[in-house]
Amino acid sequence: MKLLARILGVFVAAVGLLGVVAPDRLQAVSRYSDTSLGLTVVGTFRIVFGIVLVLAARGSRGPAWLRFVGFIAVVAGVLTLLIGVGGSRAVLDWWSSQGPVLKRLWPGLALVIGLSVANAAAPAYRPVRAR
Repeated sequence: MKLLARILGVFVAAVGLLGVVAPDRLQAVSRYSDTSLGLTVVGTFRIVFGIVLVLAARGSRGPAWLRFVGFIAVVAGVLTLLIGVGGSRAVLDWWSSQGPVLKRLWPGLALVIGLSVANAAAPAYRPVRAR
């Protein structure tokens, strides 16, 4: 489970990096999820991501952090499913109307969280004892 959490963390970081480097590209990709099916996929991904993080927390480097991010991801997934296409379009329209700094702020946050999740999901550090 920890390996899957690390892979998902790297994926989130890669999406965040795309948004920092090319926010217009990320917006174009985000428009594909602006359908009922797309929102279902995104919401389900967030919920599964959160559950994976909570399950991977035990024995990881950062169990409290993984549980916290996992909980937030599950809540975000449920909210994604509840806001619907209209709410999603409103959020995307607001984001696309922001200046270049704010357009990169949210993806930058995703980059940092993804990298921290990938690091925290690594096996707990156990020092080697000298004989």
